[in-house]
Amino acid sequence: MARRRSLGDLLKQEADKPRDLEAVQQEEQEAKSSDLDAATPDQPPAPETTTAVSVSEQRLISTTAELEKTVTELKAALQAAQKQEISYQQQIASLQSDLEKQKNLLDQLQAELRQAEQIKAELKQVKTELLQLSEANSKPSQASHALKKRPENRPKYNLIQPHSEPPKFSNADIGWVD
Repeated sequence: MARRRSLGDLLKQEADKPRDLEAVQQEEQEAKSSDLDAATPDQPPAPETTTAVSVSEQRLISTTAELEKTVTELKAALQAAQKQEISYQQQIASLQSDLEKQKNLLDQLQAELRQAEQIKAELKQVKTELLQLSEANSKPSQASHALKKRPENRPKYNLIQPHSEPPKFSNADIGWVD
């Protein structure tokens, strides 16, 4: 139960707080109106009314000063954001131009690669043709080489004998006489 009383007390205190603020504001307004009624047009207002007015004016001035400060900070932040946006746009433009250059270089390199592959294929074809021609040329030379070797493999016959006596033929062998 002690707890319920403390909660109840807390609720009452909270309920009384707004009434206190409202009461203070009402007192200030009554003081302003009574001071304004009591003052004559020739006489300056009483110092108490000046302080009541000055407190509310100070609050108003402080809030306007805070608002102006906030506005200037927001303007500065806006300018900084705009500068940063311009910087980002320039960076984007630069990156896009670099990307375009890279694409052009890529296209150029791909064209050169296709050309190199074509040349490589042509070289391979020429190489095979040269090998075929060299084989064809080497076969006749092998045949001629074989022909050159053939006489060496045959036995050598001497048809003329250098130190032999001349043959003697008889008249009968020759068949006529002179």
